[in-house]
Formats: sequence, structure tokens, C-alpha cells
Amino acid sequence: MQSFSLPLPYLKAVFEGAPYFAKFNTGSTSDGKSKTGFVLKTMWASGMNFALALSHDPQLGITSAILDGCLQDEVDTVIARISAAAAYVCHPLLLPTILYELVVERNVQRTNASEGEMNRIELDTGEHIYQSRVQPDLHSIDSGGSMTARVNGTATTSAFTAANIDSTIVAFKALIGYIENFPPPIDASRKRQLCEDGLTLKECIEHCLAMCANLQLEAEQIQGRAKTQISAIYSLIAQRDSVLNLQVANSSNALTDATRRDSSAMKTIAVLTILFLPGTFVAAFFAMPLLDWDAAEASAVVRPRFYIYWIVTIPCTLLVIAVWIVWIRVNNHLEDSSSSHTKGHAQSKSITQPSSRKRISLPLWRKLLVKSKSDHEESHQGSGDEEAGLASGASTPLTIFSRVRKAIGKGHRETQ
Repeated sequence: MQSFSLPLPYLKAVFEGAPYFAKFNTGSTSDGKSKTGFVLKTMWASGMNFALALSHDPQLGITSAILDGCLQDEVDTVIARISAAAAYVCHPLLLPTILYELVVERNVQRTNASEGEMNRIELDTGEHIYQSRVQPDLHSIDSGGSMTARVNGTATTSAFTAANIDSTIVAFKALIGYIENFPPPIDASRKRQLCEDGLTLKECIEHCLAMCANLQLEAEQIQGRAKTQISAIYSLIAQRDSVLNLQVANSSNALTDATRRDSSAMKTIAVLTILFLPGTFVAAFFAMPLLDWDAAEASAVVRPRFYIYWIVTIPCTLLVIAVWIVWIRVNNHLEDSSSSHTKGHAQSKSITQPSSRKRISLPLWRKLLVKSKSDHEESHQGSGDEEAGLASGASTPLTIFSRVRKAIGKGHRETQ
């Protein structure tokens, strides 16, 4: 850096992502004149993320530069542009002008790509001004969120392009100021050549500024179309959901009609059963062998062992009814226990744990029992069963009163 008299802020510009363009005094020549240096850094979203540092010696007319961040094909393009502009190579700001011209061309490519993607999105959604084109199916619109991602991606790319265009416009305006106020050399011929080259570079920069202005308008209209497509996609999704809800409602109505028809059929079966059940029962009852319809007398129709039918039928009927009642109650009990368990588990989660600083006070009678039990265990520790029985039976009213008084006093102290 020092051997070429390059500006030291170049190292900072290489590692920063923000666009940067400034002028520096990088040293002095042999005759005492200062050398002019420039440091510039393009925006990282420009597609050409380069950093440039250059220094110009007005005495020798030599410009030294370091360029970082360009790919090999971009370096070849820069060298070809410099060779094509060999007549203006004596001007130190030729290289920054060429680099920013390449940035403008890359922005043109990105804007055209965003324009094409937005056209395809409009065709996919059907929200466009071309009425002769086939409208898409509502069920295929943004089924997996891909359409929304495409629109958002296009809008984001367009926003980055617009920001890069703004930074490029700022750099071009600074270039024009530096060209107009560049220190002239001592030699008259070189001074005239520098002025002529500066005018040519200004014309090129003004052409690039006009392109940047058009690119700004295109970026704005792409972002506006992206917002319109986002709204259209949400509207189409709402329409699709409405259609699906209508289909579900129609299916529910059809299911309701089918259920109603089944209910009518079951009612018909029930009515027919009610109508034919008495006759069926009577026919089956009269067809039992326990009845003798060929008897000579009416009193002899019922045979002596007819009671066996009732002995078997009545207990079986009662048994079936009892089993049914038990089954109903067990089922209801299981359902109630499962629902209560679920509610209790949900309530246990909502109850917060008490603070460790709060002391939980026991009731007075509980403290008395605990105190009496502990005193009883301490007084009879190590003694036999007989001594323990005697000691436990030897409690006097005075002893019990003293224990109660101590427990009450201790309870008051803990409460305070």
C-alpha cells in the first residue's frame, strides 16, 4: 500500500458491506505536490462486489490501483474495456467509470430478469391485462406456498436492485464532481488532454445516470406489481377456500339427506315390526307343544306342565334386563372417570407452585397431635411395651393442659 501510495482506508472498505466512495491525499511527489487517491466499494447486492483503491501521481502521470472482489470473467471484461478506451487511459478516473458502468449493466440484467419473472407470475395467477389468455385453476394456485415465495423473492431482488441503483447514482454524481475539480497537471498538453478525457467521461457518466433513472422507474413498477400479485394471491386463496367450504356444505347436506332417508327407512321397519310383532308372538305362543288344541274339552287345552314355560321365561327375561342395566352403569362410570381424570390433569397444570418463602401453617389441632406424638415418642424411647402402656395411661389433665398451652403459644409465634 505504501509503495504505491494507495489510501489506507481501502483495507476497511474491503471488509465492509456498505457502499463507499471517497477521495484522499495519499502522499507527496518529488516536487512537493500531493498525490490524489480514491477508494470505492460497491454494494454487496450488486452482483459485482468489488473494492478499488487508486492513487495518481500528477508529476509522472501514473495511476496505481488495486482491484479486489471481481471474478476472472469480470477482470477480463475490465481489461477489454480499458483496451477499448486506450485514448482516455491517462485520466485516473477511467477505471472507476468503467467499473460502475459494468455495475449498471448488471443491474439492467437483474431488472430484466425480475421483469420476466413477474410476467410469468402474472400468467400463473391469471391477474393480468391479457384477457385472451387461459385463466388458471383455483386449486393449483399457491397450493404449497411456492407462488407467494416467488413473488416475495422477486420483490426482494427488485428492492436490492433499487438500492444498488441509488448507491450507483450517488457514486456517479461524486465522479462528476471529482472530474470537474481534479487537480490539473503542470504540463499544458497533458492538462488539455485531461480536460478532453474528463468531458468524455462525463458524457459516459451522464448516459449511465439516465439508464439508472429508467431502472429506478422499472424497479418501482416491479415492486408495485409484486404488491398487487400478493393481494391477488390472497384473494384467490380466499376464493378457493370459499369454494371448498361450499363443497363441504353441499356434501354435508347430501349426508344429511341420506341420514334422513335412512331414518325414514328405520321408522318404516319399526312400524312394521310393531304391527307384526303381536301376531308373531301369538302365533309362536299358540304353536307351543304345551298347548293341545286337539283336546276334546276346552279345559284340557293347557297341559299340566305349562308352568315350566313361565319358570324358564321369567328368570331369563329378568337376567337379560339386569345385565343390560349393569352394562349401562359400568359404561357411564368409565366415561365419568376418564373425563374427570382429564379435567384434573388439566387443572393440575394450571396451578402454580407456592413460593418457597411462604410458610404453610398447620391447623392448631394438627399441631397439638403432632406435638403430643413427638413428646410421647421421646419420653418412651427405649422402654418396653409395658412401660409404654403405663406411661401413656398416666397423662394427667395438668400435663394435657400444659401441652395445649405450649402448642397455642407456639402457633401464635409462627403466625406472627
